[in-house]
Order: sequence, then structure tokens, then C-alpha cells
Amino acid sequence: MKSGNMTLVYFQVIGLTIDFIGAITIALSEILTRSEIKKMSGTYVGSNPHLEKYLKERNLSVISGATLLIIGFLLQILGFIL
Repeated sequence: MKSGNMTLVYFQVIGLTIDFIGAITIALSEILTRSEIKKMSGTYVGSNPHLEKYLKERNLSVISGATLLIIGFLLQILGFIL
């Protein structure tokens, strides 16, 4: 392979790796332990502080994961286009 082709392969491999990390980030944000489920499903006066904390953390994880997915896909596309 020419060195230019290897550079394109690197873009594709790095893009796939970043996609994998982004997907894992999103997936892990959805996995809850039994104690977390119990805290969030409980009844509280006013609001549920555990649910609020979880939703804030989840939003950050999903936004981070989606950003990584977009960057990974763009790198893959760049590897195919160049």
C-alpha cells in the first residue's frame, strides 16, 4: 500500500474506534444498578433528587457519546473521500 492509502486507512480505523467509544458511552449511561433503580422509583415529597441527578448525568453522557459518534463518522467519511 502507498503511504497515502495508509493515511486513509488510519482515518477509517480511528473513526471506527471513536464510534465504538461513543456507542459504549451512550450504552453505559443507560445501565442502572438495582439500588439506583430503587432510589429513582421511590416516592418523594416535591421532587426526586436521585432522578434529577441521573437525568443530568445521562444527558451529559448521551451528548458526549453522540458527539463522539459524529466525529467518528466524519473521520470515516473523510477516509473514504480522500
